[in-house]
Amino acid sequence: MTLTRAFLLRSMPIRLAAGLVLLFSLVSLLGLWVSYLYTQSSFEQTLRADLSQDMAGFRAAPSAAALASLVEAEARSTDPERVVLSYFAPNGRHYGNALVARDADGYRIISYLPGNPEIEGRFLALTTSLHGGQLTVARSLAHIDALRDAFLNILGISLLPTVLVALSGGWMLARRGARHVAVISGTLDQLTSGNLEARVGEVAGWSDDLARIAAKVDQMARSQEDAIESLRQVSSDIAHDLKTPIQRAAVHLDDLSQSPDLTKEAREMLDRAQAELDGIVSIFHALLQLSQIESGSPRGRFAPVDLSELCQTLCDVYDPA
Repeated sequence: MTLTRAFLLRSMPIRLAAGLVLLFSLVSLLGLWVSYLYTQSSFEQTLRADLSQDMAGFRAAPSAAALASLVEAEARSTDPERVVLSYFAPNGRHYGNALVARDADGYRIISYLPGNPEIEGRFLALTTSLHGGQLTVARSLAHIDALRDAFLNILGISLLPTVLVALSGGWMLARRGARHVAVISGTLDQLTSGNLEARVGEVAGWSDDLARIAAKVDQMARSQEDAIESLRQVSSDIAHDLKTPIQRAAVHLDDLSQSPDLTKEAREMLDRAQAELDGIVSIFHALLQLSQIESGSPRGRFAPVDLSELCQTLCDVYDPA
């Protein structure tokens, strides 16, 4: 029996493996998502604390000029891709390492590097009015974005091997189970076609459920074989029991036919009764022969027959007629 791919995909091991993979994937996704949200919240809290600390340091400046000098000194040693410092003094002059501008699309951060390139990425910013000016400190969220990518990589690395291993194991179990099912199916086909001696046989190494099914199939086959054998024995016994009284009735009819006192009509009826009785005797004789053949008693004396020679003999016998 050919094990088709569609049959294997619909088999129970594949469905169980797919269900377990789906369940494990959902649990893993939920666990990693909760972990990511918790870690992201922790990072954001740390980032806000750093911004508050930065802002507290700048508030310590006694005047706008001192604040501008402090911002300018910090800006020279700070990467704008990581921390943005921007201070608009009361006189309108700007100090810092980048300019925070706003247009119709939202806020933009423009670097003071040659060409004034725009700094990409997400930032968490804190703005306050200080000494008549406006101070903005922003810290990059790149490490949080990297954290998201890291979690996605962890998810792929953890789930992909699990899915492959589970589905491969399910496929192997499905092929193995399909072979066992094919053996059981073949045995049932033989039983339904009349071979009551068919058995599943040895089931060592089979799964418990299929082994129990195979044992039940063999038990059913034995019961069916015993029932058929009992029915054959009953038929043989009936034929034997009826053969003797029928033969006695035939003897009585034969004795009656020898009587000289029978009329022509009575003799015709007697002949018809003898013919019917002979037919009944032949039927019971055939039943006995079938019973003997099925039980195997005369089968041991069977021998090959040359049909061509038999036909030639029959032609020689009946050709003159």
